[in-house]
Amino acid sequence: MIEMGLDRLMGWESEIDELGRRRIAAHGMGGPEKLTRQRDQGKLNVRERLAALVDPGSFHEVGELAGFARYDDSGEMTGFQPANFLFGNATVEGRPVVATGRPSTVALMAGRWWRPPMISPCAAARLMPACTAS
Repeated sequence: MIEMGLDRLMGWESEIDELGRRRIAAHGMGGPEKLTRQRDQGKLNVRERLAALVDPGSFHEVGELAGFARYDDSGEMTGFQPANFLFGNATVEGRPVVATGRPSTVALMAGRWWRPPMISPCAAARLMPACTAS
């Protein structure tokens, strides 16, 4: 294993901080107003639906930080629109699966459901079924 001293990480603090801000924004799924509106309609958000679908604590998201960031003139992130698709590995009744879901609180591509074409081949390459929490 390669030794990584703190001196090798110096200078990356702002980038690491931005990744943290993106992670918080991604988990915000479009903002509190949209989450409240969905909850008021009696609907679970996509993370809650995935949690109900897979074994507890087994979902490991791939591409959690994917989305579109906006920056001001000084290069500071002023906003982040998370991707409209969650994708990861999980287990269902102890069996490995590729688990996916679409957050209805995030703007959709062309206003319709879109499943990235890589999901089925990714699941097939791992000899795992794909399950969707829609």
